[in-house]
Amino acid sequence: MSSHPLLELTNLQIAFQDKILVENVSFELERGGFLGIAGESGSGKTLTCFAIAGLLDPALPPKGAAWFTCRDGKRINLLEATKDEWTQLRRSEISFIFQEPMSALNPVMRCGEQLRECLPDIPKKDQDQRMAELLQSMGLQDTRRILRSYPFQLSGGQRQRLMIAMALANRPALIIADEPTTALDAALKNQITELLTTRCREEGVSVIMVSHDLDLLAGHCQDVMVMQEGKVMEQGNGRQILHEPAHPYTRLLLNCRPRLSRRSYTLPDTQGSESTYAPKQAIEPSSFLLRAKVDSKIFKGGKRPALQGIDVQVARGETLCILGQSGSGKSTLARILCRLDTEFNGSLETPGAPLGRRPVQMVFQDPFSALNPGMRASSMVTEVLRQRGLSHAEAKLECMRLFDAVRLPEHCREKFPSQLSGGQCQRVSIARSLAAAPKVLILDESVSALDPSVQASVLNLLQQLQRDTGLGYLFITHDLDLAAWMADRVQVLLDGQTDCEGSAETLFNAAPTAYTRELFSYLDRG
Repeated sequence: MSSHPLLELTNLQIAFQDKILVENVSFELERGGFLGIAGESGSGKTLTCFAIAGLLDPALPPKGAAWFTCRDGKRINLLEATKDEWTQLRRSEISFIFQEPMSALNPVMRCGEQLRECLPDIPKKDQDQRMAELLQSMGLQDTRRILRSYPFQLSGGQRQRLMIAMALANRPALIIADEPTTALDAALKNQITELLTTRCREEGVSVIMVSHDLDLLAGHCQDVMVMQEGKVMEQGNGRQILHEPAHPYTRLLLNCRPRLSRRSYTLPDTQGSESTYAPKQAIEPSSFLLRAKVDSKIFKGGKRPALQGIDVQVARGETLCILGQSGSGKSTLARILCRLDTEFNGSLETPGAPLGRRPVQMVFQDPFSALNPGMRASSMVTEVLRQRGLSHAEAKLECMRLFDAVRLPEHCREKFPSQLSGGQCQRVSIARSLAAAPKVLILDESVSALDPSVQASVLNLLQQLQRDTGLGYLFITHDLDLAAWMADRVQVLLDGQTDCEGSAETLFNAAPTAYTRELFSYLDRG
């Protein structure tokens, strides 16, 4: 066994023109090591991982060294590796789990074909069994259906688990995971992270995990590195950083997280906002903005209902949180409520809605798929404002106000979606939905791609808008802490049906069903 660490990164620097994006980042990763990288969008986390994986844009040539020790003992500087060396490294040494599974998967290939491509060294007769084992280890039991499906036929959480299975398929020495658990529910998030931890410990696989969730990283990673504006602010033992952070920036990231104990308070952020008491106004039970009854929803070719016997009501100024495991029907319900799917048995009412207007707007889980790739960010928002009847000058001013509200930097406002990060694209999506002046806003994992500080800013914005305008929210999330902070009422789905529903205070303190009690066991009640 080589005495060298698996990966030795020394003074990594990435610059574009005169702007330094990553500055003097260094660390060592031993075989079996688990390193977590945290920080806000634009802090250099993904760029650092792309440099290690040889995925940087040619316009961003890295400086420094990234020495990788192969299984045969050969040492390669990844920043200078040749195309042939990268072919071999990606075949058996290094795997990458991308943040956006829908963008990383081939939309015209069945999932089974894509997973099979990751098993070139396994005899064909053994590949089917290996694929089934991989999917089952990810919590995907209906393996035959998954393998026959195209990516768009799976939920966001199912696509993410497929991506993780593809990364693990050929037993790499190093796994680089960029936000691998964003689309997963609390139970699966811990299951997948435990799986990576176990693989790391038992097989000597090393993992670099990027996440906005400092609690998750600190609970599983041996070492955690916190980055801000391309620099390392703090680095050390994960649990120590979680409980005794040394740097003010790390303390702020931890304080930005919504908690059950912080209900009725605004959240602090890096722009100077402090936590203040901000109680909500009383909700009028009869002031419904949205009523829906879904007797059944069966997809074409399906045998069992995707949704069955679900009643949904959202009142003025109310936040209804929809919770449940991946594949439970949350996003299908959202599409029905905003009339993107009209093929279901049941009814849908939006009392008092003006004719010709869509009073229900939706912020989608995957911003890259939701935004027009051929339009600039500002054009997508002003287009909606012009349809509302605003003049060109009025639309431009209102567009800038919305971008300020969701904290989209000025240099991003004239860019195309492909030029923005996942968090930046999600901010554009939220601004575009708000531009339509809806009565009800459906938020489908809408802040999951945002770092803690920006998430706090957007959540404060949503709460302020609700207090000012009486906007109703249907909030779909896997984040139980976020649901506990946001929700007035909670509805839990299980296999397309309502497992239980009621006021947030009642359910979070005394859940009536076994499934919901197990789900809420992952809630941080501090």
